[in-house]
Amino acid sequence: MSLSKYKSNKWTTHFARFARALLGPCSDVLREVLAKETSPFDLEKKVKSYISLKKKPSIRDDHERLVYGKDYSVFDITLLYFLFRNMCSIKPHKKNWGNDPEPTDKSLSANIERIRILRNDWYGHATDFSLTDSDFAIKWNYISQIVKELEGYLGTGTKYQDILIELKTCSMDPESIKFNIDEMFTDFTNLKEGFGELQTAVTNLKEGFGELQTDNTNMKVGFGDLQTDVTDLKVGFGELQIDNSNLKEGFGELQTDVTYLKESFGELKTDVTNLKENVEEIKKSNKISTTQESPLDQEIFEQWQEENSKFLSTRACKEVEKLIKSQNLVVVTGNSGSGKSAIIQHVALSYRSDGWTVKPVESVKEVIDAFPPPDDLNRGTLLVFNDPIGNESFDEEKNKLWKDHKENVKGCLRKIKMLVSCRRYILNDARVRGILKDTSCIIDLGDDQHKLDNEEKQNILEKYSEGVLSKEDINKIIKTEEYFPLLCKLYFSDKNEHKRGLQFFEEPVKVCEDEINYFRKECKENYCALVLLVLCNNQLCVEDIQKDDRLREKFELALKLCEMKTNTAPHTIGDTLKNLVGFFVKKIGDTYHFYHDFVMEVTTYVFGTDYPTETIQYADIGFLRRRVNLESSDDNTKEEVDIFTIYLNDKYVSDLADRLFNDIFGEREEECEFENQPEEIYSLEVGSFQYGHKGTKK
Repeated sequence: MSLSKYKSNKWTTHFARFARALLGPCSDVLREVLAKETSPFDLEKKVKSYISLKKKPSIRDDHERLVYGKDYSVFDITLLYFLFRNMCSIKPHKKNWGNDPEPTDKSLSANIERIRILRNDWYGHATDFSLTDSDFAIKWNYISQIVKELEGYLGTGTKYQDILIELKTCSMDPESIKFNIDEMFTDFTNLKEGFGELQTAVTNLKEGFGELQTDNTNMKVGFGDLQTDVTDLKVGFGELQIDNSNLKEGFGELQTDVTYLKESFGELKTDVTNLKENVEEIKKSNKISTTQESPLDQEIFEQWQEENSKFLSTRACKEVEKLIKSQNLVVVTGNSGSGKSAIIQHVALSYRSDGWTVKPVESVKEVIDAFPPPDDLNRGTLLVFNDPIGNESFDEEKNKLWKDHKENVKGCLRKIKMLVSCRRYILNDARVRGILKDTSCIIDLGDDQHKLDNEEKQNILEKYSEGVLSKEDINKIIKTEEYFPLLCKLYFSDKNEHKRGLQFFEEPVKVCEDEINYFRKECKENYCALVLLVLCNNQLCVEDIQKDDRLREKFELALKLCEMKTNTAPHTIGDTLKNLVGFFVKKIGDTYHFYHDFVMEVTTYVFGTDYPTETIQYADIGFLRRRVNLESSDDNTKEEVDIFTIYLNDKYVSDLADRLFNDIFGEREEECEFENQPEEIYSLEVGSFQYGHKGTKK
């Protein structure tokens, strides 16, 4: 009978990992939940009472004996589910015990129910014993979320989540792998010894053949001396020729055998080489799998890897790779959409695959906290810091933290490396000082040495387009200067944009603005989702809407502004955000963000123009300073202005002044260090908003 049906492969390994997860961490976390709900002594009394009352369903005899043994560690999922349902005071989920819970139901009973169903479908009643890559990824994420929520209920840490992270990639049979490697090296050693013996035999054969040649020479001399016996000599010489011919044939066969041996030895070397490569891959996998990465960091790395799939190395990228090897800080600067983040993320992923500890950070405090313990210093740590002193505009508070902690940061950079991305106009602010302005560590994507040339643009475009664009279109598109890498990514991520053709690259702001205006008129759910993301300053977790009063207020405001029904459920906006992923938004963990700063700027510009009062009320104060301009009716100047500037007329001065006052003396009163000069501060803040005229946009 053929065993091909039962042959082991990565799909059967997926199934085995899933079964281990169910019978291991999933079962253990349920046992801890049971221990929290009731003690073994109380459980025994409840079961005896349940039996005496002859309740249904009845408990199995073997399960009854296990309960009386008071050892929760031997309780299987079937018994645990029976006890949760019949012996504990756990509230049934919305669809009641025994039924599939609703996807959005995060209750304790719903998660217990999900583990029971997984055990029945993929272990107890399974008809197949393999999982495809995609099914495995989906089910592993599903089971990880269940365990995360159960541990959240227990409030004891992330022990079982960490076990699942390690179980997902660890070797399923490390002892067998080591045994096979040892066996292979033993066979290789034996073969080398055998080949040495064969070389000795060949050498001896050559010496024997040399002696035969000597004898043949002597015979010729004797033949000259014994001319009288010509007949005997001819016969003897004929026999010698026959023997000589046989010897040549034998030597020819030996040469053939040696050739076959060389070929076999070559195949063995190939096998050993492949084995070494596999061992290195296993080592790399183990390096990454043992890295102490938080679930959020892993979500971020998955997002980076997805974005990195179309990344094409450029002169600037190679310069960053070269520079970070020789020094511990590299700052990549340039305009929005020029590829700053893509480059440092690509380099960081390369270091992570080599076993380095890679950590995304968002503050100076996180930089200092990321300094590794002495035992991990040899491993290597690389930090990735996007927009360290502001995103939309220069952030005075963040810049002050760099100044206050500059010695601590310098101390960290003696032992760890850090990749930083920062917009050029922010980095060039006169208030920026210190290590971020060290020209020896700055790579400017806008200078002649590092900006994209036409060949690099063409290569990037061809990688995204996969041959669908004509040479004529490519020659026109590569003339684009602003946002080029980002536009390629956005254009080919949404087939609906293909109908716009070259306009997408020639007028990207107008295309994006037209799309948002279309949502406002024809697809209000989409517009409402983007408005809510603006109100939440580019960070929205839909599940928090029901928990956070402030967030709930913003949600209701977005519904009102977009003329949506007031009873619209948060999950409706959540489903809409899912559909916008890939062009307008991205999702990291359970939090949505704008796909890129460019998309956020266009959306905020449209929103700010439509709803100036709400923009003044909710926007970040740094954004207001940079993007809002008070338009005077009698100002006729024609100055060049930022394309995303939002103009407000005189009637909004009062609202803006109130916002500035509250920002200084209201929510941030505890941080104010200028209690003796309120009028001077207020005057300074208002003065940062100048009156202007809608000049030529750049």
